Amino acid sequence: MDRIVVIGASGFIGRQLVRQLQAAGHQVQVFIHRHDAWTQSLPSEQIHRVDITDPGSLRGKFKGVDTVFHLAGALLARSAEGFHLVNAVGTENVARACAACDSPPRLLFVSSLAALGPTTADAPLDEDADPKPVSGYGRSKLAAEQLLTAWADKLPISIVRPPSVLGPEDRYMLGALQWAARGWVLVPDSQQHRYSFTHVEDLCAAMIAVANQGRRLSTDDPLRGCYHVADRQSLTFAELTNLVTEQLQRRRPRAVTIPRWLMQVAGVGGEVIDRIGFPRPFINRDKVREAVAGSWICNATKLHQQSLYTFPYSLTERVHQTVEGYRSAGKL
Repeated sequence: MDRIVVIGASGFIGRQLVRQLQAAGHQVQVFIHRHDAWTQSLPSEQIHRVDITDPGSLRGKFKGVDTVFHLAGALLARSAEGFHLVNAVGTENVARACAACDSPPRLLFVSSLAALGPTTADAPLDEDADPKPVSGYGRSKLAAEQLLTAWADKLPISIVRPPSVLGPEDRYMLGALQWAARGWVLVPDSQQHRYSFTHVEDLCAAMIAVANQGRRLSTDDPLRGCYHVADRQSLTFAELTNLVTEQLQRRRPRAVTIPRWLMQVAGVGGEVIDRIGFPRPFINRDKVREAVAGSWICNATKLHQQSLYTFPYSLTERVHQTVEGYRSAGKL
């Protein structure tokens, strides 16, 4: 039984990771920034509130720990500096606290395909592709990866880069699928962008496999321990929503093309709503830049070549499972 810390455990991916680790018999400590309904269901001795942007908050927290999974990060921020503080500086603070241990734990960092940037529909990206992030979020994740390289000779570090993640607890994907269930699909501009996906169960299982058996970063080869986790199949957003309505036994949705200028207006509007103090919407100019930039597809060749993880279901099956999860929860 390993002693494991999950930083950012209250998120969509973190909750699933904690479940899988506990099911495997590991002792799991949950590090969070703030409490929510899910963390309140856990034993109090399992929960620790930390602020990864404050090095003192992490000091001494990893003593005796075997593995640290670092998932905490900012998906939305009001500025590039806000992204960098949480996603890059916060990640280096975690690495520094791990390295200060007499026996440093393994560190697995969850980055994002956004760190590489978009591509064309016929050119999925490998881990060693030239990074060209188009958003503040993507640039901050790339900066975190680069900062971790400096710590590669002080503790064992691996990185996973997920693309879009499916699963019935993801509130960001839910809105789009609800529109599809009503018979409409909103498509950014007129281009047929393609997207890679992974299901949250597959992502977490692959993360555990990489942490246990994967290769590590090195200062000579910074990408040696970096892995993409994605299904071999990619989909356009229209193809995804067709699978949704197929599972719901409803007619295929009608595609409504959203011109770039209107998306940019919506992005500005989202930022205004955020600054006024209303609940932060999942759209701003940063997200619009990602949406219109191109296809977001990648290969998980290293994961397969090193026999670290085999996906047990097809992407179509995983989409159908996600739909059923939402439907059983009364959300579709």
